[in-house]
Amino acid sequence: MRRIELFLLAICCVTTPAALAVDGVIEINQASVFIGGVSPGDTPGFPVSLTAAGSYRLTGNLDVSAEASPENTTAIEILASFVTLDLNGFSLIGNTVCSGSPVTSCAPLGSGDGIDSRDHNFIRIGNGIVRGFGDAGIDAGNATIDRIQAFSNGRRGIALHNGGLVSQSAAGGNGTRGIMGSGILVEASRALENGAAGIHANPGEVRGCEAVHNGASGITAIDGLITGSISRGNVGTAIVATRSGYTLNNASGAGPISGGTSLGRNICNTALCP
Repeated sequence: MRRIELFLLAICCVTTPAALAVDGVIEINQASVFIGGVSPGDTPGFPVSLTAAGSYRLTGNLDVSAEASPENTTAIEILASFVTLDLNGFSLIGNTVCSGSPVTSCAPLGSGDGIDSRDHNFIRIGNGIVRGFGDAGIDAGNATIDRIQAFSNGRRGIALHNGGLVSQSAAGGNGTRGIMGSGILVEASRALENGAAGIHANPGEVRGCEAVHNGASGITAIDGLITGSISRGNVGTAIVATRSGYTLNNASGAGPISGGTSLGRNICNTALCP
């Protein structure tokens, strides 16, 4: 009898909707999505609703492409502040495909995001891939984004609307802007072949970044600072420094740098800028 009791207990633990790892992190995978109960009030299916502060971690890919309207489906919605979400090397996957270099079209477009935390602050998201969503890869309020790759999303790759940090990340082949935000710092990140601006900070600082083959400006900072960055092969101006300082940058293209105040030691088309 004791063995049967232990066996039933083991089954109970495996099938608990919100799997709690030994380190206290709540684990999420495709199976747990359709069980529901990842956090209080989370119902079965997409989006996964994270309604409580705490730490969450993927243990497998989350794929919305089999949904009835995947372009309008959000994979994860964060409905609380002070949430840490570790993608743990896994991917959030939709069915939107963008084409062109830089991107000229994406289909199907829709309202779905890989991660939507726009109405909450003090969010940390890191270590994974977000691709193929009808609207944005990540659409956040205030957040720290680290080691994220956002590709082939119908509109924005990574967007922060209320300040924060984007670090060691890449946004490529998205329908409009690659990395954008208000009151943000973007560092050690890349934007390539997006349909509009590669990196757009208004206001904000861009530090040690690279923007290549984007459909509008490569790097824009308004009321901020651009340092140590490379911008080349973009359809628009390489660096736009509206009311911003800029130094130690390498810009190439027609009209490589516009606006702002040079703080010296910038390269324009292989020579020191005037």
